Amino acid sequence: MEFEFFITSFVALFIIIDPIGITPVFIALTQGMGRKVRRRIALRSIVVSAFVISLFIIFGEPVLGFIGISMPAFRIAGGILLFLTALDMLFQRRSKRRENQTENELINDPSVFPLAIPLITGPWGYRYCYSNCRIKTGFGRDYINWDYIHISVVYCFCIFLCSRWNRKTSR
Repeated sequence: MEFEFFITSFVALFIIIDPIGITPVFIALTQGMGRKVRRRIALRSIVVSAFVISLFIIFGEPVLGFIGISMPAFRIAGGILLFLTALDMLFQRRSKRRENQTENELINDPSVFPLAIPLITGPWGYRYCYSNCRIKTGFGRDYINWDYIHISVVYCFCIFLCSRWNRKTSR
């Protein structure tokens, strides 16, 4: 893998997904949880994100096309999910649900939704990775540039480091 390719792809993913912008959302979603629980949620969301974006790079658009979902419809659905999450946070419905739970009940785990999907690996990240990971050939066949999967995994690890940094900023 060329260093220039790695840097440009990493910077593009950094701008598209914005881990620094996700940090306050992570703090708000995990408010009142212990350090170990926050670390577990962050790690789980990163593992799920890396897995999902890798699967989407390999199988994404053919699977969506098979079930009849276009990329614009996928983007709209991701936007609606983000909007509903923002409404929950705005009206503090998550805090009210947590207050009604006893300690023996399961903690509301935001690691898969909304952290991993759609915040970390949303439609914009899928589209960027899918459109840039295909190597066009003159024979009508596309090949996957596997370096994008490696970059995505390294990027998800950097998001995990940002989530570790946020515990210092949330104090």
